[in-house]
Amino acid sequence: MHKALLEEQVESVAAQLPALPANAKEFFIKFMPIFVIVSLVFSGLALIGLLGLGVFVIFSLSLGITILLSLLLTIAQVVIMALALPGIFARRRDGWVWLYYAELLSIIVSIISISILGALISLLWLYVLFQVREMYTESGVA
Repeated sequence: MHKALLEEQVESVAAQLPALPANAKEFFIKFMPIFVIVSLVFSGLALIGLLGLGVFVIFSLSLGITILLSLLLTIAQVVIMALALPGIFARRRDGWVWLYYAELLSIIVSIISISILGALISLLWLYVLFQVREMYTESGVA
């Protein structure tokens, strides 16, 4: 199995955290596609907000660059989450990897935006992703 970017480093930290009970893992596996769809909707709304703010602060160099960078990374995150959706429905590892990359981007966007709550939520989802990782296989589930 090929490891994703930074997966080994995050895995070593995640291994030190307490494991979720089996029923919690099943819950997340069952509802992960719904969580991804809801996240796509909210990210789309965030994009609209960033576009609106971008119009007003485009002339402010420092804030404009921050918003532009957040906008571009959020667009990339939405695209990656959309790419993850078929694999998440089929419980394939490629879906998990795409979702993992989307969470890494989410953490970066939160740091750029100085959103401590956003970073904490993204770290929590990263923890959940690593807890259910073994349930996403190369071939998926029938």
